[in-house]
Amino acid sequence: VGNTNLPPSRRDGFELEAKWAAATSLELSGAYTYLRPRFLEGVLPGSGGTALNIILAGKTVPLVPRNKLDFSLSWKMNDSTRLNATVNYVGEQFMDNDEANNLGVTIPAYCVSNLKLSHQIHAWTMQASINNLFDREYFNYAIKSQFIADRYSAFPLPERNISVALEYAFK
Repeated sequence: VGNTNLPPSRRDGFELEAKWAAATSLELSGAYTYLRPRFLEGVLPGSGGTALNIILAGKTVPLVPRNKLDFSLSWKMNDSTRLNATVNYVGEQFMDNDEANNLGVTIPAYCVSNLKLSHQIHAWTMQASINNLFDREYFNYAIKSQFIADRYSAFPLPERNISVALEYAFK
């Protein structure tokens, strides 16, 4: 048990982004990221006297998804009001503390959609948001147990939730 840096790694891949003004009041954008997060070297020491050391070279770095996809739509309803919609997809990823990639369970891929309406009156901005619009159950962080081989802890994110905000910009 301890806090040490991970061995050297490399993240090869590419990103694509596009933005399109479909009309003066409507903008669409999207982005895709593909990554291959790999350890270049390193050894994970065995424990308990019978476990063997695990060579990490070539293993996938935990908590880094291979695929990410984001879409957004922004509709300027008038000079003061805007509606934004986003859809975010995140591919599966190995859990924290699973540098050896041997747990057999990963953080599953998930897709979340959000809506936000904002309206500005002079220095005031009012916002209302619906996050996780389709009420998905998901988590983006989990950690493999250091003590029990097949156990892990996952930390779920909020299901559908609504927030409102009132903001004043001092000038």
